[in-house]
Amino acid sequence: FSHFRAVALALEAIGDRSAAPALGALLAKEGVGGYSFAMQADLPVIKNYSNREGDIERSNCLRELAVARALFRLGDHQGLGEKALRAYANDPRGAYATHAKLVLQAAGK
Repeated sequence: FSHFRAVALALEAIGDRSAAPALGALLAKEGVGGYSFAMQADLPVIKNYSNREGDIERSNCLRELAVARALFRLGDHQGLGEKALRAYANDPRGAYATHAKLVLQAAGK
């Protein structure tokens, strides 16, 4: 996830809103987004969470959050950044939910 995160952080720091369509396309790519899940009675089980599978799951979520946050802060092409952040804001994994909520709150959303 480090390359995605580095690019997202750099574009976010530069603040060039013309990067939003490229970030939106990146977030929409298969395998980049869709790793949040909502609180429900039967939460999905991530087998072997403390092993490599857990590392992969965390990397996927952190990559998605970094891209979504940068996209959201750079104009949110097609609303994809806010959609992902709202999904994570309701995620039972507290660190992801807290981060997403803080990003949305900072923007008054």
